Amino acid sequence: MAKKQRRGKKSLLDEVADLPEGTRAWIALREEMQRDAREAYEEFFKNAKDLPPIERAEAWLRHVADHPDNDGDLEAIIYLASRGHDCAKYISRTVAEWKEAEAASLRQNASALKIPDIVAKDIENASPFFLRDFWTCHRSQEDAIEATMLRTVEWCGIGGFEPWWKRIAKVANELVLRGGREGLTDCFWLFNMCRSPYAIRLMPRVLERCLDTLELCDTYQRFPWIQTAERGQIPQKRLCHIEHIYYAASVAFCRSILRHTESNSELPTSAAQTIQKHQMVSGGWGFWADSSEPSVEATATAVHAISLVRPSGYRRNVEHGAEWLLSRQDRGGFWHETHCPDPAYLTVLVLDAIALARDEDRLTFRVPRETVQPSLGSPPSSERKFRFRVALSFPGEYRTRVEKIAQILAATIGHSTVLYDQWHRAEFARPNLDLYLPKLYHEQSHLLVFFLCSEYAHREWCGLEWRAARDLLKKNKDDRLMFLRLDDADIPGLYSIDGYLDISRLPDGEVARGILSRLEMLAPRGSENHLTVETISAKSAGDLETVWEGVEFQGTYYAWITAVRLEVP
Repeated sequence: MAKKQRRGKKSLLDEVADLPEGTRAWIALREEMQRDAREAYEEFFKNAKDLPPIERAEAWLRHVADHPDNDGDLEAIIYLASRGHDCAKYISRTVAEWKEAEAASLRQNASALKIPDIVAKDIENASPFFLRDFWTCHRSQEDAIEATMLRTVEWCGIGGFEPWWKRIAKVANELVLRGGREGLTDCFWLFNMCRSPYAIRLMPRVLERCLDTLELCDTYQRFPWIQTAERGQIPQKRLCHIEHIYYAASVAFCRSILRHTESNSELPTSAAQTIQKHQMVSGGWGFWADSSEPSVEATATAVHAISLVRPSGYRRNVEHGAEWLLSRQDRGGFWHETHCPDPAYLTVLVLDAIALARDEDRLTFRVPRETVQPSLGSPPSSERKFRFRVALSFPGEYRTRVEKIAQILAATIGHSTVLYDQWHRAEFARPNLDLYLPKLYHEQSHLLVFFLCSEYAHREWCGLEWRAARDLLKKNKDDRLMFLRLDDADIPGLYSIDGYLDISRLPDGEVARGILSRLEMLAPRGSENHLTVETISAKSAGDLETVWEGVEFQGTYYAWITAVRLEVP
């Protein structure tokens, strides 16, 4: 599904003439399905290839949800549901498919064992050796598919299949009591289960025991992620003790999810520091500390871990990791990697990692609030609850100027932290926007910036946003409001005693600097949460044609950096 089929490939029916009629019919049907899938993908690619990275990834996930290959592709529906998309048609189709597959599995079980239906339908106590799971997946998805099924149940609100989920918990408990799975499989299985709130409620003790097993250290080793591996070539091949980055990330992430109330944080902190230490210059991580090439899956998992543990300086690590992940996106919008479960799984994992790096709240799993601990480089608690750091309210007549200011702000504090309507068009394509939009300003934005002018007072949508300001004034939260004047027009509810900044003759860079300065007064942030001069310049030089000015140092290793679009008079 992810890649285009090669054109001009001969049909198997043309290459092999003497085939039974039934086989020929099956091959013909299969090839027709492949042609349909190829045509659908080509149509999708034509429409989505020029979209921004995140929108292109979401468009690809919608394509996967429309044309699923197996139950592993349910990850696409999970993501869409977590981001507020209408998934009713996908859920109805999934329930119907599950019912049909369950019935077929039960019939096969009763027929093979020649036992009464009432015994054959005892799903919870039936051995998976005889009663096979009704869901389907590729071999590479086997260790992730159970978590995907439980995540689907949670996000899609599907009931009626509980005996199957109880059997998953029972089998997992037996495996853990017998010593766990082979090799590093436990890390992968537990990491994915901890991304399912339903799994945590279904089998908390099983997951705790599995984590206990992962935290056991080999003899003479201080940390469990120090693993024995073969290195070198024959005859110089030798056994070495090497830090396994995915193992460390799994321990840090799962402990943050399962034991977020524990005061002893030495192990997850040590795991997170190990991950920080071995980040490559490119921004990615490999599976092993001595890996020569970064891995998409290992990098996304590492970002998950240190975003929850938040060790000192973590902000630089996650932002650099997110940038590398974006650079690895396929033109079709997805992420893929050899030996990874599948593109749908990896794409959702990467999108969650990018959302964590941007401090966004919309994820496919739930982060316990106690997990988010203040540390050097993390936003203050008063600011973390807001989705946006700055929200811009303006009339359409001044869109060109406001967009320039928004781009300057985004280059400094992050694109996802600025509420500018053109960057959220898909989100705003919904009914009852008149109720949804004011909530974004009133409840999910830290600093509300109003561009006031004669046109502002006569625009309906501006009026809705202005109501949010008036309510904040009533509640004595005026520190979250900033008024910018474009002219001297009267604004209902604004009086001569209210301060404002006259920007009618100010350059855009100066306006942006004023907004950033006001934001700093509202909630000062640590130096690690700001991009450095070097990283901003490298990141933005090709996109914004920016020059840098107004660097003011306040204390050690702290700077405000303002990006000003290069304007020729």
